[in-house]
Amino acid sequence: MKHRFSKKLAQIMMDWTVRLTPDSRIKWAHAMATEFEAIAADQESIYFALGCLKTALVELLRTRSALNMLGRMVMATGLAMMCLVGLLVAANAQHTPFQTTIFYLSLAYGLAAILAAFSLKMLRIYAFFGAILSFSILAGTHFDFYLQKGLPANLVMALSMEATGLMTAVLLASTFLMLLHSPELDLPADG
Repeated sequence: MKHRFSKKLAQIMMDWTVRLTPDSRIKWAHAMATEFEAIAADQESIYFALGCLKTALVELLRTRSALNMLGRMVMATGLAMMCLVGLLVAANAQHTPFQTTIFYLSLAYGLAAILAAFSLKMLRIYAFFGAILSFSILAGTHFDFYLQKGLPANLVMALSMEATGLMTAVLLASTFLMLLHSPELDLPADG
């Protein structure tokens, strides 16, 4: 029983090794799979398969498309978490203008998360305008509007600084990821 489980686990790892290996290293993966078949000992086959899987993952992470996808998913996850936290804060806030402001700011972060996952080009445009808008609030062009709504000045300043910093970071990150961009990662255009 233990022998069959060990061999099956090692075989699964080798199958994943072949699946995850980038095209440039596929000959190596097939050679390792052939060598794996010749190993008789259970423990040795598990160590061999684990080493091959680790190598395949390292090779995969060295590809531009994997770095691009990893960066996009990290950015999308972070923005989605900002959205969720903001929505929770807005739901529990006592001050109505504060609730409304946090709610819309959270929706903006949620939209950025969706764009990060699907289109870097659209994310860059969105982040550019988001950074300009939040900076204009910070610079005072729209500051009085929020003060008239009953929000404290330090809160408006803090939210504006957060939004400016976050949108600027998203703009820089999306620009960097465009350097690693693989067009096949975007959704196909309609038409």
